[in-house]
Amino acid sequence: MHLTFVLLQAAALGGSPIGPDSHPSATAYSRLPQLAARNLTPVQRAATGLHLYRQEMLHPTPPATKSSKIALTHDFVLSSITRKLVAVNADVPYLRKTWKDLAPGEVRDCLTFFLAVKGTRKDQEEVREAVVKYVTDGKHPVRLRELGTEALGTLTLKLEEPKLADSLAQVLREDSSGVYEVKPISSEKPSVRPKGNAKARGGKAKPMPARPRSERTVLTYPVRRAAVTAIRRLEKSGMLLPSYVTVAAKGAVLEVMVLTEGRSAVGSP
Repeated sequence: MHLTFVLLQAAALGGSPIGPDSHPSATAYSRLPQLAARNLTPVQRAATGLHLYRQEMLHPTPPATKSSKIALTHDFVLSSITRKLVAVNADVPYLRKTWKDLAPGEVRDCLTFFLAVKGTRKDQEEVREAVVKYVTDGKHPVRLRELGTEALGTLTLKLEEPKLADSLAQVLREDSSGVYEVKPISSEKPSVRPKGNAKARGGKAKPMPARPRSERTVLTYPVRRAAVTAIRRLEKSGMLLPSYVTVAAKGAVLEVMVLTEGRSAVGSP
């Protein structure tokens, strides 16, 4: 079923007080705070999230450039909407029904990951194979695979199935999807310039000016990072994981610093 028809059903039921055209100049990403409005019920949060999905599908965010400080892309926005639905405790039954009615596509994939995190055990059993298949397929958008990898970590923990962590290790072995990020290099704290015996005279030494803040461009691997974070979370919970899973997490390269055009240096794992 098409998402537009699902939204028409929601409107007929009074599901969302915020229509897709309420703010025609606003992007789906800029409207994310609406999901946390205190006057919304869980059902209204879910319906509003579906409107944001629809807006992003109708008007996709263009690809970010290498110099962009925030990699705001179509898949990044879709994953951000999904994380927000999780954070605000959007109504699970409402989104489960939507998930069942939707045809295959990016929105259904996002709701699959939502159910993996917030759904019942039955929901998690139902979406388990779909999550594993999506995460281990490098053809899918990087930010949605990152979201799926986070969901897979949660599934592994909630279903208490260490075997699922094999897919996390597989991601670390095979994933090569990276995105450019511009990160600031923190300026040093102002140091104190010695000035004779200022302390003895009861005066205060003048601080030296801070060094100017600069930036660096790095190529980061979001899917790998999500897999490492999930594995460390599983270890912290006390779950016994195969040694090759923990070794893969320890040896993972999570970012590469870009030195000059065409050159790079491996960053810290």
